[in-house]
Amino acid sequence: MYRPLGVRGWWQVNPASGPAVLALVDESSEDQLAPADAQVTALGWLAERGLGPRPCAAPALGATAPPTPGPGPAAWAQARWYSRLAGWPADGPENQIQGSGLLEGLGRAVRRLHDLPADASVPMVQLEDLLSEVGARVAAGVVDRENFAPARRRVEPQRLVDQLHALLPILERRRPVEPVLTHGGCQLGAVWLERTEPTGFIGVQRLAVADPYRDLGAMARSLAGFFGAEALPGFFAAYGLSAPDPIRLEFYALLDELL
Repeated sequence: MYRPLGVRGWWQVNPASGPAVLALVDESSEDQLAPADAQVTALGWLAERGLGPRPCAAPALGATAPPTPGPGPAAWAQARWYSRLAGWPADGPENQIQGSGLLEGLGRAVRRLHDLPADASVPMVQLEDLLSEVGARVAAGVVDRENFAPARRRVEPQRLVDQLHALLPILERRRPVEPVLTHGGCQLGAVWLERTEPTGFIGVQRLAVADPYRDLGAMARSLAGFFGAEALPGFFAAYGLSAPDPIRLEFYALLDELL
C-alpha cells in the first residue's frame, strides 16, 4: 500500500512482507526550488541527533504498481528509503484523537528542535534571503493560491509580498530574537509523534539557523488552518512562550504562504 503523506515527496509504503518504510521521491518541478539533496543531508544530520528517519534498504515491492496519479516508475526507481518514524504525522487521524496532548507534543517537538546546537554544516538564512526567494517565486508565477489560508485565497500573491514589505519596518523595530536551528517548513505533516511524544521530522530541505518565528509562524498557520485559532495557546504554552510576538507571527505566517 502506498500512502501519500502531508509533505510533498514523502510516502509511506507498506510492502507485502516486512515493516512499513518511508520513501522520499524526487518530484522536483519548477516550483520546488530546494534540491532533494539538501533534504537528504539535513535528514542525516537530524537522524544523528535522534530527530530524523534513518536510511534503510529498499523494500521488495513486488509487482504492485504505485497509484496513479503519483510518481512515475523512474521516480520510484530512484526513491530514497527510510525506516518509518515511530508514531504518526501530526496531521494523521491517529493523532487527532490526542486532543490537547497533540498540541503539547507539537510544542515540545519544535522546542526540542530549536534547542539543538547547530554546527558549521547547517547554513544560516537571513530574512533578506527569504524575501528574495518569495519575490522570485511570485515573479515566476509558481505560487499556488489554493495553498493559501481560506481568507487569503482571493488575494493576489503580489499583494502578500507588498504586505510583507509593509510589515518589515515594524518587524525591524521589534526587540531582536536569538537565531536558532529552524525546520523551515514547519507544518503539521512534517512532525511525527507517538502518543504525544515527538519522534522526528521530515520535509527538512530548508533546515537552517534563523529567527525561531520562521517555524512558529508557519506552525501557527498550519494549526489554525487544521484545528482553528483556539489551538494556538496550547501549542505556545508547551513550546514555552507565554506571550508570542503578534507582528513576528503575522510576518512569518505570510511568508510561509508564499514558500
